[in-house]
Amino acid sequence: MSSVATNNKAFLCQGNEDSLISAMVSKAAKSGPPNPLLSSDDDEQVSDSEVHTPTLSQAGLTNSEDQIITDPYLTQFDLIVNVFLHIACCKTCMVALTPDSLGGHMKNNHKGFWREMDMQKAVCTLERLGVSAELPVVSAGEILPEIQGLQVYDGLVCSQCALVRLNRKSMLEHFSHHHKNLKPPVGFQACKAQRLTSGSGTSSSFFQITVSPTSAVATWETVVSTVQ
Repeated sequence: MSSVATNNKAFLCQGNEDSLISAMVSKAAKSGPPNPLLSSDDDEQVSDSEVHTPTLSQAGLTNSEDQIITDPYLTQFDLIVNVFLHIACCKTCMVALTPDSLGGHMKNNHKGFWREMDMQKAVCTLERLGVSAELPVVSAGEILPEIQGLQVYDGLVCSQCALVRLNRKSMLEHFSHHHKNLKPPVGFQACKAQRLTSGSGTSSSFFQITVSPTSAVATWETVVSTVQ
């Protein structure tokens, strides 16, 4: 890309930084262990071949109640940002989005919003808030704290490989294909589960989570509902 094109994009994406949002993004970057989803001027430069999509366990995910921030422009279209994982979330569908997937998601699922949205402004806003170009990866069998902004499901855990399914029929189909020499148990362990996206692909696979028992309605959901 030419320097002129780069400068033009930087100009188009430049906006008036909200001091509170900037502070929260900075806090998310600094709290907990080093977060590979955020770049740092102090980090050693690596070649493209050495860059790997991080797993969620590497992302410094905590049970903190301030994972979510809102932006006045994004709020108009039911979009929020999880600053700890650097993902955008559709508040209606409760799935993760990247700057590249935003347009397709809005066009296919929220056509009214899609017609009204200045896509360039929305993408630039996501990039300004640190939303990553790629979704993080969940390692097989990983158990995570609840990811705020994503739907929580009732699920079942495979007794042999920790795979998560939402119902017994689906779990028995998995068992017959992958553990065919074993007799399935009478019952499977219940769990709470999430997934990054719907549809196909690895990012749509369910994974087990731990949910805080303190409230039936998550604090972040209450906060986001209040600001709209």
